[in-house]
This record gives sequence, C-alpha cells and structure tokens, in this order.
Amino acid sequence: MLRWQNEYTQTKTLADDLIIQYGYKANRDSDAIFRTKQNLLQSKLNSLSSELFAIKQSPAEHNASLLDVQRAEQELNTLKTRASEQLGISAPQQLFGAKGPANVMSLDAHRVMEQHDSRISDQDKKIEVLSRIVGQTGDIAIDLQHQLNEQSPLISNINTKIEHTNVKVAKSTQKAVTLQNKAATCSLWCIIILLLIAICLVAFL
Repeated sequence: MLRWQNEYTQTKTLADDLIIQYGYKANRDSDAIFRTKQNLLQSKLNSLSSELFAIKQSPAEHNASLLDVQRAEQELNTLKTRASEQLGISAPQQLFGAKGPANVMSLDAHRVMEQHDSRISDQDKKIEVLSRIVGQTGDIAIDLQHQLNEQSPLISNINTKIEHTNVKVAKSTQKAVTLQNKAATCSLWCIIILLLIAICLVAFL
C-alpha cells in the first residue's frame, strides 16, 4: 500500500503541474510537451487503478485495511475528476483510453483470478503430497504393528524355552554337585578301607 501511495503522490504532482501550466491555454492540444505529459498522466492513472484493484482483492497481502482502500479510491476518483475537468477532457474515461477503466479492471481481475487459481493449485498439490506421505507413514505403522503381533508369540515361546532351559541347567548342576559329593565320599571310604587292611597286615606280620 505504501508503494501505491508513493505512485499516487507522484501522479498527483504531475496532474497539478499540468493544470497549472496548461489548464487555461487554448492551444495546449497542439503542444507536444502537453500531449506527452498527458499521455504519461493517463498511463499513471491506469496503473494506479489496476494496482488499487489488486490491493482491494487481497488487502492483507499489501498491508492495507479496508479503510485504507476506501480512502485511496476516494483520492483517486478526486484526482481523475480534477484532471478531467481542468485539462478539458470531456469524459473521465478518456483518461484511461478508448475502452475506459472497466476494461483495465476486467483485465486486472482476470490476472488476479489466474494468480488465485495458480495458488490454489499449488496448495492442492502440496496437500496431496502431504496426504500421500501421511498415508505411507500410516501404512508403515500398520505393517510394524502386524510384525510385532506376529513376533510376539515367537518371543513368548523363546522366553518359555529359556525358562525351561534354565530349570534343566539348574537340575543338571545340582545332579553334578551330588555326584561329585558321592564320588568324594566313595574315595574317602576306599582310602579308609585300604588303611585298615594295611594296618591289619602289619599287625599279623
């Protein structure tokens, strides 16, 4: 909106200069400088109208409020009227060329609609990509859940077998200890019996 205000100020200055220099001259239409500046003024007014229409369609994008747009419209209409009256142009639309400002507005509206449709199309494409990614992520999560459900009985079975194995290992260890103790006891008795036999032999001899 600030850019539009700057262009409006420059256009208003140009219109004021034309009115001061050529407003009351009878032969101004034959003056090449006047015609050049008049064409420049027409071009600037066309540009202001187009830009203001675009701002009006999306004020937020141009940092403008509805009140700012309404005030700008009033200022621009006042400037058009002054330029028309003081510069001797019979109809205000002559400032905008043969077809008038409506054609400018129509073309600008068409451009705005094309931009709007393009933005919506881009947003739809991004939403579609995001939706596809979310869907793929959901499929991966479902597959992981299925795999966990399938692996859960196997894991439970492995844990059961490990527990059984631990029990068997504990029993085997206990048996080994018992056998070791029995073997030690048998060895001790054998030694004792051998000693008794040796003592008996020594006594009889």
